[in-house]
Amino acid sequence: MKETLNICLFTNTSNNFSLKFVKGVLSEYQKNSHYNIWLLPPHNPEEQLKSLQQKITIHGIIARGISKESSEFFNTLDIPQVILRGIDSTYQSNSSLQAYQNNLDKTCAEIAFNALNKLNLKSFACVYHRDVLWSKSRADHFLNLAKEQNKKLHALSIPPQSLETNFNSNWAKWLKAIPPKTGIFATNDEIATKTIQMARINGLTTPRDFSIIGVDNDEILTQLSSPQLSSIELFSDQLGKSVFNELRMLLDESVSRQELLTPSPRLIIRASTHTIDASQKMIERVFNLIESNPLQGSSIEELAEKCGVSKRTIERAFRSHKLESPAKLSRNYRTHAILQLLSKESLSLDAISQEANFSNLTAFSNFLKRQTGLPPLRMRKKLKEDPSVLENFKIGL
Repeated sequence: MKETLNICLFTNTSNNFSLKFVKGVLSEYQKNSHYNIWLLPPHNPEEQLKSLQQKITIHGIIARGISKESSEFFNTLDIPQVILRGIDSTYQSNSSLQAYQNNLDKTCAEIAFNALNKLNLKSFACVYHRDVLWSKSRADHFLNLAKEQNKKLHALSIPPQSLETNFNSNWAKWLKAIPPKTGIFATNDEIATKTIQMARINGLTTPRDFSIIGVDNDEILTQLSSPQLSSIELFSDQLGKSVFNELRMLLDESVSRQELLTPSPRLIIRASTHTIDASQKMIERVFNLIESNPLQGSSIEELAEKCGVSKRTIERAFRSHKLESPAKLSRNYRTHAILQLLSKESLSLDAISQEANFSNLTAFSNFLKRQTGLPPLRMRKKLKEDPSVLENFKIGL
């Protein structure tokens, strides 16, 4: 019988990104009965760890949102650990996910800029926390992209405490001063919804006077916002899964080595940037369900049940926008996710088949052959010879 291993998870749970991240960690933890998770806030983690070590043995550490000093302290310990970017984003952890974290701010800025740029807006603006490094990093990337395109720029840096008040005079003056038809990038959803509220108080409307995009796709904030907020989904639950699996590989040599999958941020379009009809909302809902768990291979009946509508309603929505069928979209996403797994040579075909929810290897092989023309072993060989096969696979929408 395996020894039960105690893992300290240092993270806050006060925002949407953090809650989804914890949810991802716990979803993997629940598959592995020989772990205990101790969920702790990221403040003064050194003292919390020392106190806990007086009572139990700590075998592993996962931490995000901690200071540079705390990260460096953990590095002196002989305990396997995965440290994600904290409040000091200059700290470079030894996690294999570091490159993903470093590129995340730039990716968010690029998604927002490209989406706003397609709306033929007259100028661009950004609202961000002045004292929060990840927020400033996103803003800097966005503003640099706009400068490269010779766009008119407006930027507002706000202290975090501004979000705790109902009205901020500087914020209001800034909104009144920006010209009509401005595209605003807010570095998270909290800032974005506050900007929309501030605009409404001052007689401005979205998207008539300005279009705005947030980050995090917070289900509550985006839906309560009026109009509903377009936002970049970071899929932090998938990041949580990858972090837990990275620690598992550090703790247990018997766990197969694998390259960890990292989520690709994606813009969820709502009314703060676009005029959206009911069918577009339906398509976004179906798309999100498929993308959140591509290996599930959801049928159109399952998608209809989760959306609370009939199968025909979903099919009509896709036909009205001249899109491929939701069933084909689901198959394509599943295939792309399988190809990603096949490209990791450390994973056996049995493991991939189980991960992709097939009842047996034969069903797995038949599915992949129908989708790509090749059975799993030959496709794995082709991916090894030509990695661009994965990059060029068209999911379609």
